[in-house]
Amino acid sequence: MILAQTCTLMGVLLVGAAIIDLYPESVGALVAVTALLALFSLVARSGLLVVLATLALSVTICASSSEPHQYTLEMKDPSTTVILFSIGAFGLYQLSSRVPTDYRRLAILSARTSVFLVNAGFWVGSLWGERVERGSPWRGEVIIDERVYAVTWAIAIFTVAAWAWRRNLRWTVNAMAIFGGIHLFTQWFVYFDATPGTLLIGGLVALIIGMGLKKLNSRMGNMS
Repeated sequence: MILAQTCTLMGVLLVGAAIIDLYPESVGALVAVTALLALFSLVARSGLLVVLATLALSVTICASSSEPHQYTLEMKDPSTTVILFSIGAFGLYQLSSRVPTDYRRLAILSARTSVFLVNAGFWVGSLWGERVERGSPWRGEVIIDERVYAVTWAIAIFTVAAWAWRRNLRWTVNAMAIFGGIHLFTQWFVYFDATPGTLLIGGLVALIIGMGLKKLNSRMGNMS
């Protein structure tokens, strides 16, 4: 069973890599690789493949990869990422309760990957906003200001965390806490820079958050 899973995974990844190598700038190639990953994630019931399929979908629709020798990913349209994958995460969560157990796990994994992508979109937007590309994607005319993203992201984090708390969804609560921390410290150092004082305060806040999160997890464990 393990050998079969390994061979399937290697085969899909090698075929996908070959398609991208043959057609490096083709949207059709990205669509084909995304479909390939999604199909075999269902056939092999592979969590890794379904996560890769979700990430590949984000590259196909909302982002662009860099040169073949560079391990980077550009997100030029964070609002599209946020909207589409928010819908996807909620839809997959609802779907997970209506499918057989093996596929429920895949739906949950894809939903969680979508949550990651939504927060990545918010993070990029909170730093640079959204701009019309003119040479460099970070130097064009501003469409959505970074402060709009920062405020909206904070509201979204608190809203989703409260929703997950009421449903005892521990993973989602922890994910929102992590991204809330990322958001907090990103804005903290953007506005106050890295000085001994800000580092000290940031460290103390991180300790408080960590202890609070530990207690929260214990309480949610008792609620299960």
